[in-house]
Amino acid sequence: MPLSLSDIFGMAFRQTPIGKIRKALAKCEGAGIAVTAKDLEAHALCGQDPLVLADALVTAQQLGVTTSFQEMAAVSLVGKDPFAVLLEASKEHTVSFDTFSPKQTELLRGFTRGQEEVFAVVTLVYRLSLHQLTFHFDPSHVHERLGAAISVYINTAPDLRTLRLRQSEHEAQLAVLGLDLLPGLRSVTVEFR
Repeated sequence: MPLSLSDIFGMAFRQTPIGKIRKALAKCEGAGIAVTAKDLEAHALCGQDPLVLADALVTAQQLGVTTSFQEMAAVSLVGKDPFAVLLEASKEHTVSFDTFSPKQTELLRGFTRGQEEVFAVVTLVYRLSLHQLTFHFDPSHVHERLGAAISVYINTAPDLRTLRLRQSEHEAQLAVLGLDLLPGLRSVTVEFR
């Protein structure tokens, strides 16, 4: 929507950069991103550049990163480079672990009902959200939660062969557990040995 005369007078009175807000609105409108002049002006009044925010929103759309005006504004307001955060959010991360927590040395292991000692290695593929990247995501609680579930799978199984036969079922259950803590989870694989 074009700026009305009252919008322009109000912005001039508040000494906000009308030209930048117009350009930012045009960029967002061209990309089909719903942003209002008031949103961009509020961002400018916080000492931020509305054009940078508009460019970041367009870049997010191009990278396939789901975000909103509020999230991108928060990234800018905490002093993070929005483009670096978006680039990181577009990457898939892979982590493998064989302990309950990155800080612990206790291995993911247990004994089946047939008294076989079984170890497990879990591999997660995920993307981090903008919120997680902005506010320092700690994956240790994901390890602990999935590790506890794997321990139950091992200790209640009759033997290693049965564990391996039910591997895909266990992976699906782990994915459901992991999605609560890690919404960008793409896949979970577990190897029992």
